[in-house]
Amino acid sequence: MLAKAERAVPVLKREGGHFCLRERRKWRIMVEDGFSGERMMSMKMVVLDGYTLNPGDLDWQVLAPFGALSVYPSSMKEDVCGRIGDAEVVFVNKTQITEEVLAACPGVRYIGILATGYDNIDMEAVRRRGIAITNVPDYGGIAVAQHTMALLLELANRTCANHERILRGEWSSITNPDRGLWQMEMTELADKTIGFVGYGTIAIYAARMAQAFGMRTLGYSRSEREEGRRWAEYVDLDTLLRESDVVSLHMPLNDDSRNLINADAFAKMKRGVYLVNTARGALIDEDALVKAMDDGTVAAFATDVMVEEPFNLSHPLVGRENVVLTPHIAWGPRETRARLLNTVVENLQAWLDGKRLNRLD
Repeated sequence: MLAKAERAVPVLKREGGHFCLRERRKWRIMVEDGFSGERMMSMKMVVLDGYTLNPGDLDWQVLAPFGALSVYPSSMKEDVCGRIGDAEVVFVNKTQITEEVLAACPGVRYIGILATGYDNIDMEAVRRRGIAITNVPDYGGIAVAQHTMALLLELANRTCANHERILRGEWSSITNPDRGLWQMEMTELADKTIGFVGYGTIAIYAARMAQAFGMRTLGYSRSEREEGRRWAEYVDLDTLLRESDVVSLHMPLNDDSRNLINADAFAKMKRGVYLVNTARGALIDEDALVKAMDDGTVAAFATDVMVEEPFNLSHPLVGRENVVLTPHIAWGPRETRARLLNTVVENLQAWLDGKRLNRLD
């Protein structure tokens, strides 16, 4: 029997609501295109780790018209195969889908990733089995860019850190409170240079925000876009590292980008650079980062991601005054997650209609 916190959530048809009604209309079109109603309602679907996307403020019932749905808040490695069982459709955020899982669950025909990144999926095993797989690109550009700037502003102004100092009584204990607390260095962003490593949609949003603060903006990408040229100067990676006062990471994680920011990269950076990461933790060689912070190359580091998540409190970066950590929440605004869920529904609909939308296979 499942523990209470892990119990599957049964989903029923909603008897109203604009989005659900629109999906019902699409479903009828799909039936006309060759899928029988009996076939559709017998299709089994499972969400393996739904809490991250929907902690309770969204509605899984938008998926109800497509079949029988079970939703689990999270899934331990040993539970994955049993929870998939004979399901044809699997939705997943960060749970690992490996060769072993797919071999044990031969009925899987479609995997819907509840995110953009898919480094938790054995893509070779998926493609070898002819399984359709989709992700949700570009849903969180504004939110992640906003979080990028929030982290940068914390490094520049130390707002939260000073708030905590007041709560600890450090200001009230000063003999002359008018002098304030000046032990934490602050800096102006105007006229500083920020370089975006991985200058795609998210970074373009962030570049627009950075320019509003009067910053010079540089972008590194393997391909150039007209929209990108409006908000940053395209440069090669070495130039970006050499000229930037702030380096902000926005690349996907793959074999080419893993540990891209390593000892060689730090050696090319300005002394006293700020480093911000809202992409993937493994873009950075964390051992090299520790050394770069110890020798003063990196003056401050702010990140929403780490190689190991949740963050290990014994990690040498944790607890430093010049390190700001958030728990992988850059994509967390409700509007952002609602947009993601809508696209998840559209991706599934497209697959059933024989169309390719946001496909990775």
